[in-house]
Formats: sequence, C-alpha cells, structure tokens
Amino acid sequence: MGNSGRESGAVATGMMEDLVRRSHSEGAGDGVKIMNVNVQKEKELELIAAILAGDAQLYHQLIRPYERSVYIMSLSCMKNVKDAEDVARETFVKAYRNLWAFQGDSGFNAWLISIALNEARSRPRRQTPIQIASFEAPE
Repeated sequence: MGNSGRESGAVATGMMEDLVRRSHSEGAGDGVKIMNVNVQKEKELELIAAILAGDAQLYHQLIRPYERSVYIMSLSCMKNVKDAEDVARETFVKAYRNLWAFQGDSGFNAWLISIALNEARSRPRRQTPIQIASFEAPE
C-alpha cells in the first residue's frame, strides 16, 4: 500500500472489478443459496476495494461475520483460551496487512481460516506446567 492515494484507489478499483467479474462467471447457478453466496462475496469484494483505497475503518465490518469462526478454529488448535485469543488477534492483523494479496478465488472466510491455521501451527502450544514430586525422603 505504498502508492499514492489516487494510484492505490485505481489499483483497488481494478482489482475489485476483476474479482467481481470472476465471481459472476464462476457461480452461474439459479439457486437462492448460490445467489446469496455471490451477493455476500460481491459485498466482501466491495469492502476490500474500499479498504485498499484507504477506508481502513471498514475493516471491522468486513471481519465481523468471521470473528467467531476464526476464534473457534484457533481454540481447537491451541487448546487454551489465551493462546487462541492471541492466534485470532494475530490472524486479523496479518489479514489486514496482506489484504492486497487476497485473490478472491476462495471465500474470504476460507482465506482467514487458512491464516489462522498457519498462525496456530507456527506457535508451540503452551503446556500446563507439570509438578514433579520429589522421590527423596523428607528430612
């Protein structure tokens, strides 16, 4: 995002148009579910384009529907609340920093989950300390 505001806006708009075009050509189904998925995907792509164009305040609106699923995935990997919260938080930070790299081929949720899984895998699980009893006779 090192470009000037006008250049990044043009890039974001071009990216948005490309992603919307691909989403329309991929999901040419008649079902309501497919239509809802396409509408959701298009809405996400519009938010992403706006964020990349400089409206960072929209980021929370983009991630809000996925906060719970990212946290649950993190908790299932980390097996402890504190580490799961750290993984989820870092997932959203990394997603924001790398939003420009989102291709739109898979859903935004799948992209977030893959970031969460990679983040969880990169951290060792915190183990509860094991108390060791002494085998020596007390004096």
